[in-house]
Amino acid sequence: MKQWFNRIILIFVDTITIALAIIGAFYLRQWCECFERSAPTNLDHYLGFGLLYAVIIILLYVAGIYTKRYDFWQELEKLTKGLFLAAIIVLALL
Repeated sequence: MKQWFNRIILIFVDTITIALAIIGAFYLRQWCECFERSAPTNLDHYLGFGLLYAVIIILLYVAGIYTKRYDFWQELEKLTKGLFLAAIIVLALL
């Protein structure tokens, strides 16, 4: 029961962190004048990509990030591989 609860908390925190990263990138782009203004100016446009959240969380789960304990370098390697693969999948779907 405790392991299941810990996994749910980790997945929830990761989802919130992904959303905060998207929000931060959106407001940084709006604030900085060095970027093009051709991107959508509505934040809901970016937060509506539920597939982005799902692909990242599923790949991290498959990599074993939520189920096993690793030392720092092994976990960093698994995170890097999972996020790189998620970026490729998301770009292929877009």
